[in-house]
Amino acid sequence: MWERFPDKLHKILVAKEVVRDFDGADLAMRVYGHRRKGDCTDSELVVPFGPSSEVVPQVEAFMESLNPTGKTPIAYSLRPLHDFGDRSGELILITDGLETCDDDPCALVREWKEKDVKINVHVAGFGIEEKEFILRNKE
Repeated sequence: MWERFPDKLHKILVAKEVVRDFDGADLAMRVYGHRRKGDCTDSELVVPFGPSSEVVPQVEAFMESLNPTGKTPIAYSLRPLHDFGDRSGELILITDGLETCDDDPCALVREWKEKDVKINVHVAGFGIEEKEFILRNKE
């Protein structure tokens, strides 16, 4: 997330702006790759679910200190469904890369569908080449 877009803006700064645009929904924030470099189990629920009016300021405060360290354990981070409790809804994954921990987030979401888990995953990928994304998801 410390890489820069062609206009020289850091990807992490764009991600911080994205979370400020939510209003009227229950939100939570889970982050990965922020504490231990190279650790595929580095995932943490940093802000539990609550009304956006309460959660967004907490998310903004946390993001001011967020320091990405390199690994992208997407599937591992999606596995803790207990974060959601009995909620259904939308999960927005903000990432600057594909899964880097030999796991398959697409297979996990297919498993959720088979189990009738009512969570839809939307991916906001910063700087991911479309060709790379398509090739990865055909495997």
